[in-house]
Amino acid sequence: MKHVPLSRYRVSVDPDLLRRIDPHEYTFEMVGYPGQTFRAAELGSHPVISRILLGAFIERYGALGRGTRATRWVHVGAFVDHLAHDGEPDDVASLDEALLKRYLLAVKRKDWAAKTKHSSFKTAEELVVLIARRHGKLVRRTAAPFPGIRRAGNPTPRLSPLALVKIIAAAKREADDVWETFTSAPSVDPSSRLGEILSIITSKYGGIVPKSSTERNFSRRCLNNAEFSVESLSRYLCATPDSLLPFLILIAYETAANADPLRAFKRNCVHDDVLFRDRAIIVWEKGRAKKEQRVSRDRRGKYSAPALIAKVRAMTEPLLQAAPPHLRSRLFLARNGKAEGLVAGISPSLSEYLIARFITRNNVTEEDGSRVHFTLEMMRPSVLAAVYRQTGDLLATARLANHVSLATTIRYVIDRITDEMHDIAIADMQRRFNEIIQEGETDDSQQDQAATSNARRESSDCRNPYAAPFSRRPGEVCPSWLWPLNDPGLVVADDPDVVVHHVRHLRALEARRDLIPMRRFDLLYGDAYRIIRDDILTRMSPATIAAANAAADLLPPLPVFESD
Repeated sequence: MKHVPLSRYRVSVDPDLLRRIDPHEYTFEMVGYPGQTFRAAELGSHPVISRILLGAFIERYGALGRGTRATRWVHVGAFVDHLAHDGEPDDVASLDEALLKRYLLAVKRKDWAAKTKHSSFKTAEELVVLIARRHGKLVRRTAAPFPGIRRAGNPTPRLSPLALVKIIAAAKREADDVWETFTSAPSVDPSSRLGEILSIITSKYGGIVPKSSTERNFSRRCLNNAEFSVESLSRYLCATPDSLLPFLILIAYETAANADPLRAFKRNCVHDDVLFRDRAIIVWEKGRAKKEQRVSRDRRGKYSAPALIAKVRAMTEPLLQAAPPHLRSRLFLARNGKAEGLVAGISPSLSEYLIARFITRNNVTEEDGSRVHFTLEMMRPSVLAAVYRQTGDLLATARLANHVSLATTIRYVIDRITDEMHDIAIADMQRRFNEIIQEGETDDSQQDQAATSNARRESSDCRNPYAAPFSRRPGEVCPSWLWPLNDPGLVVADDPDVVVHHVRHLRALEARRDLIPMRRFDLLYGDAYRIIRDDILTRMSPATIAAANAAADLLPPLPVFESD
């Protein structure tokens, strides 16, 4: 037989099929093979549903291989046989979730192999979901109808939305307690038993509780009282593995960093943002990435990443002198009596052990009451999936993840919950589309809103010129920034009523020039300042300038465009 390239085994569905409605039959033409024809009449009873299923079958499986299509068609026939056996009506309205549940029970009773049962049910489910979308309805997919067989969803493990909320809430509570204990050490009464012990640790042992095995005298003097333990004493003076864990979880949540690079964060990972004084840039290295990872975060929030990192730096500062030289640049250091030496980093095995204790300590459970399975590696895909569900913006999620390819982001965000959200959105759009076709009308208010959503705004109204809707790529200033001063076709009339606006703008810039960092002023406002001062006003007549200045004196100054 003549060899046919693999790429030619795939076929495209006839575009004209989109103009047809539920064909009686369809033939797939393939190079080197006879045509493969599927007829609705082959399915037996229920001619209306059979034609609808054939149309959905062509759309869903038309681009698959010849053998796969034939197998799927057999499963479609089994589904129609079930409809006839159970006396289901020959009406598209009967294709709903209740029908799929009844079919699933019937398939489970079949004397088929487990994989065949799974394939048969999933074929029927995919077609019913597709048909429901066409009619503006929502049919939810069944999660793992046959556990262990072709498990649905992205293989990347992630937390459920409820578990993620519970873990972050528990981490915030523990972080607050840890920080309150650490900052209360200077206020402890030196004459109390606790104050005496802390004084001994600080003066004799450099602020780090020594190992009992090497300092038995300390153990006999201080730890023979059940009121104190190594962990409780250490929390007043420095970081411990358990006290660092909630900060590790919260920083992972804020930055969406991978687990291993997160544990290796450097102490100098936070840098000032020269454009925005209330924000900071967090940078870190990722071994397999080709570029430095970086995110910008507001530093003012109590649980913002810059604020959390500053707290971790303060808690680990006393450990630097005792840390091995190769670990002194690390952010996450802890007093660890089980490791060689007093100070060590947070290893993967240690973080797994700490998280298990954290889950048990806070009783974090799923909706069904079962214990949550959580590792630090699950935080990144869980955060990215949550961001995508909230925003629906795949590009924004990819930028947060520092992904080069959107295909990588898709593997992180697509799962059963996201699929259900897509189904809801598609069904809603299809319903609205059907209403437009039937009624022939649209909502004028929605059109007006869409028409004005992309209107260019004045430059002084733009809060972030690097995140405006017209930005072409991250890091580029939005082309609308300084609009209309950057318009090459800008014409400014030699008229006081026109020039007075530029005079007021120049005065506002001059009033704030010395109160804003020079680099920031030059980056954001320097072009506007120079264009107005050196290019626009110098071309106006002296009479126009004088009249414009006189008019500006009578008008109130422009609002402060940037606070101190």
